[in-house]
Amino acid sequence: MIEPEIDRERRVVEVGNESPIPDKLFFRIGEVADLEATRLDEVHAFFQRYYHPANASIAVAGDVAPEEALRLVDRYFGEIPPGEAVTPVQAHAELTGDTRIMFEDRVELPRL
Repeated sequence: MIEPEIDRERRVVEVGNESPIPDKLFFRIGEVADLEATRLDEVHAFFQRYYHPANASIAVAGDVAPEEALRLVDRYFGEIPPGEAVTPVQAHAELTGDTRIMFEDRVELPRL
């Protein structure tokens, strides 16, 4: 993995997994070993398969008329080929029991 973009992504994972943020939730976004084991052609295939308009959503917020929003979306994204439809992921999971997490903080009542 020699391309700078891939090295940047790997560093994001490394920094995220080594985060020293105490008492805060931090969600892991990947494993460094997985990134190091991935071949460049696999990365390209993944992006070609999943990073295209047929597998994307767009959200527009603010003081804009729907017609204007659609015009802008078409202007900036309309020429991009949609790509192949992606089959939704079928997740199969089983819960074996309850999991409860409690977070406590010093919150003053007037702020509630």
